[in-house]
Amino acid sequence: MVTQFRNDASLGYANPDAKSPFLRTSSCDDAWCIGRWLKQTHRTAPRDVRKSRGDTWHVNGMKVRLNYIQGCTEIERIA
Repeated sequence: MVTQFRNDASLGYANPDAKSPFLRTSSCDDAWCIGRWLKQTHRTAPRDVRKSRGDTWHVNGMKVRLNYIQGCTEIERIA
């Protein structure tokens, strides 16, 4: 599953202007959004993408939280 999320995040990183091909409520869509966020914030490509508890993810040594606000996903680094 870790490889799956890394691949999904890589798709978002490679195509940040495209629409996610995944179901909006899926973990794969979350990973895709994380990849897009990495690209838009000029961070390195996704190497390690793991889901944690709730809406928290471990990404490239960072801990991030996804906030779902009116159909928009906001990502914040928390550690």
